[in-house]
Amino acid sequence: MNVEKDQSLGSHSLGDTSIDSHEALLQSAHAELAVLQAVQNQASQLLRPPVWLNLVLSASVFVVLLAASLQNHGSHWGWIQGISMLALFSGLLIYYFRCKSLGVKQVMWPRRGYGWLVIAVFAALGAGIVTAGDHLADQGLWIWAYVLSGGYGVINYVIMDRYSAWLIAPGPMAAAVKSGSAKSSGAKSQ
Repeated sequence: MNVEKDQSLGSHSLGDTSIDSHEALLQSAHAELAVLQAVQNQASQLLRPPVWLNLVLSASVFVVLLAASLQNHGSHWGWIQGISMLALFSGLLIYYFRCKSLGVKQVMWPRRGYGWLVIAVFAALGAGIVTAGDHLADQGLWIWAYVLSGGYGVINYVIMDRYSAWLIAPGPMAAAVKSGSAKSSGAKSQ
């Protein structure tokens, strides 16, 4: 009879232990997610370009697209496009060496299909803006070339400001976030 009583107490305490270990595992997973979020926020703040550099890059993109849209309507737009492309590449080099001085090894070309998809979408959007701007300028609606190019420059500014860490190293960041969320969902399902 004593043996049965001890076994029933042991199984009851084993049940409490599994609940406690589940809660501890869940707390551990939440702590890991908090650490991953803190690292991601710190990386995003660290890799964000300075405002002046972001403005130079976005203004250069705006002028490149505007000059490409209006190039057929005056010879000076070709020179303006060349100068703004030089400013754009200079700004990109400054950003590259800034990140390199911070110890970040940048990936110049995406290693995954999703990165190439993002590049293709932005290239198609830029080509569409140039084509639409040129067509609208031919119709006498010059202002729309400015509006479309300016909108693309604003989009470029926001993306460089908000998602610069993802643009530089999307693979490791995404893998860290996925592994953290997989651990927490695994902890919840157990």
